[in-house]
Amino acid sequence: MNTLKRKITAFILDNGLADDDDALIAYCDKGLKYRYANKAHLQWFGKTPGHIVENMLLPELLGPFLFGSSREFIARALKGTKQQFECLVVLPSGEIKKAKTTYVPDAHDGVVAGFFIHSFDIRRTKKVAETKIAKGIEKANVAPVDNALEGVVQTLKNAVLTQFPGISNIARKHTIPETTLKVAFKKAHNTTIFNYYRVLQMDLAHQYISQKIATKAEMALKFGFANPSNFYACYNRYTRQNQKPVSNGHIIFDKGDRYNVFIEQLPVASAIIDMNFSFIAASPMWLAVFKIMGAAINGKRISQILPGLGKDFAKTLKSSLKANETHIEETLVALPDGSSSWIRFDIKPWYQNAKFIGGLIIFATDVTSLKSKSGRNNAKPTKAAI
Repeated sequence: MNTLKRKITAFILDNGLADDDDALIAYCDKGLKYRYANKAHLQWFGKTPGHIVENMLLPELLGPFLFGSSREFIARALKGTKQQFECLVVLPSGEIKKAKTTYVPDAHDGVVAGFFIHSFDIRRTKKVAETKIAKGIEKANVAPVDNALEGVVQTLKNAVLTQFPGISNIARKHTIPETTLKVAFKKAHNTTIFNYYRVLQMDLAHQYISQKIATKAEMALKFGFANPSNFYACYNRYTRQNQKPVSNGHIIFDKGDRYNVFIEQLPVASAIIDMNFSFIAASPMWLAVFKIMGAAINGKRISQILPGLGKDFAKTLKSSLKANETHIEETLVALPDGSSSWIRFDIKPWYQNAKFIGGLIIFATDVTSLKSKSGRNNAKPTKAAI
């Protein structure tokens, strides 16, 4: 066994880790080149260990956003200090993992040769633990297949923007015989697995279409319908059976609405602000894009949290309060951590009822990587309070 293999084996055993498909284990040298990567990288990043090891640098695999948010922790690890932090990782399937990552320096006699990486999905680990506890409580008398059905529903939700996972793949993932899975799911939800998945897609489509975020044709393309007319038929049947009319296509929140539930269902960074430009809610993706994970922002003005948005953005917000919907193709934003990113914005008002505006909902997309590829990423951000 060579030296690196001994190091990896010792790292796994010393920390009580499982080298499986769910958790990332890797080793990078001080030049950030991958020297080891386990098979879980295929699920997380769509790359096999053979493609990564000795061929890729850490910034290449993580991409500009994820590497940018990890850079300070990497620097400290290379100085010999163990690091642990949480971040959001978007998988090739579109699923979002909330990852806890640990960097452990490989240091000898004060010299750091590289560092070990361990990342795992916090949400999945919590669910596994809860399932094990539930199975161990005899009084609960809950069959394992019933527990697994919750995981099946989550699998369907994670795949709503990609494609139907397939019955055999779902059964294999949740270790349930196919026939048992289909019968149990039908009994629990009074519909088939595929029909349940289709309704999840139509739920999301209705949000986008009714709020003028996307057209029917765009949603048909997003969901991979080869024939748009099939999507129109599904969507029209869904609206007849399940939906009430929407007032003028407005986004309406009354006092009983849960803002966080709304924005967390959207696969884009989103925030809701009131008439004074104070945050009411922000999605995890918003916090990640603007690198303010862990910050308590509700109730604070957007200028306090993101002073680098600039004067023009302030004017845009004021204009949007007059019932204007605004698209900003790209603007360079100075972020709280000292870095800057090119952000694309869509801003539209939300309503307290069919008539009165309550504030704004803002959608943000980080386009920094696209700007970098085009070679037009040289502008300097300006700072101004709103």
